Formats: sequence, structure tokens, C-alpha cells
Amino acid sequence: MGRLTTPTITDARARLSVLLRERALIRESVVLSSGRRSSYYFDARQVLLDPEGAHLAGLLAWDALAPSAPGAVGGLTLGADPLVCATSLSAWTAGERVTGFFVRKEAKKHGLQRWPRARPSTGSASRSSRTSSPPEGPSATPHRHSGRAVRWWRS
Repeated sequence: MGRLTTPTITDARARLSVLLRERALIRESVVLSSGRRSSYYFDARQVLLDPEGAHLAGLLAWDALAPSAPGAVGGLTLGADPLVCATSLSAWTAGERVTGFFVRKEAKKHGLQRWPRARPSTGSASRSSRTSSPPEGPSATPHRHSGRAVRWWRS
């Protein structure tokens, strides 16, 4: 049974690296969404949905984001969901309220019909956990929540 400890950033990085190699790197022939074949597949969700992996990834993500003092952190749903939640929780344990949000590829056709799935809280600019360009279409323009623009962050 695990226990919650706060490792140093160096130890967290080393342990997360081990978990990713052991659980996320799959060395077998797979068909990619492009239709091409690959001899390996990297599925980080296998680690990010595990409590230890989520804790470590959240610590590392918050360590990287904290200097910019974001009021929110988010990314495209479904891929960014585990890291967004882990980062928001790590910020909370460090004494900061950093709200998570998710951006849909398409607007919902029901409910509140929002692109983002939560409103960033008050504070400084929002950041996204996404490391590539924002989606095309209406969601590519900055969103406004509580009077603040949501900007895309690239590592």
C-alpha cells in the first residue's frame, strides 16, 4: 500500500521516468490512428491514471507552471484530463487554488453548449497543459472566462 510523500523534484522525475518506461511504453506492433504501423506505442494514461504516477506528474507539472502563477490549467479533453487534475491538486497542496478546465474539440449540442468544460478561477492568466498548437476552428481563438483570456501555453 502506498503512502503520500512529497519527493524532491529530482526524485519525482527519476521515479516518473521509471514508471513511464515500465507501464506506458508498449513494445509491440500497433496500428496508429493514421493507419500506419508502429513497433511501439506510448500510452501515458497507464501512468497518469495510477495514483503514484498522477502524484508525481502533478508535482512536476506544478513545479514547471508555478513561477508563472496561473489561475487555471487545462487542455483538450480527454487526453489532458488526468494531468490537469493532478496539476490542480498539486497546486492546492502547495497552497494555491488553480482551477482545471477542459476544452472540447467541438461545442456541445446540449446543456450549456460550452467549448471549455470549467471556468478558470480568478487570478493570473490561464495555461494549458497542451504542448502543441490549439485546435482549429472557433476553439482556436482565446476564450473569455470571468473577463480573462485563456491563452495556450507551449513547453
